[in-house]
Amino acid sequence: MSTSAPIRGSTLAPQLDDETRALITALATVNGHIPRVVTLLAQDELPVAKQQEFASLLTSLGELLSEHATSRSRTRAASRQSA
Repeated sequence: MSTSAPIRGSTLAPQLDDETRALITALATVNGHIPRVVTLLAQDELPVAKQQEFASLLTSLGELLSEHATSRSRTRAASRQSA
């Protein structure tokens, strides 16, 4: 498994699990689309359907990140209790 991040100039910590790596990849992928979305919105050229599609993607990604944070919080709390 590669430790290269999908983020230029960045390296993933080797202890990251596959779920975290997938989340990072998803975040980086969406981040790559944001400049174009911003440009099209600023030019009033992003169709409503595409706006809704991108909004749905952002919402889903936000929920995934929130779930990931909750999971990490529980894992770390359990680790502290067993230590």
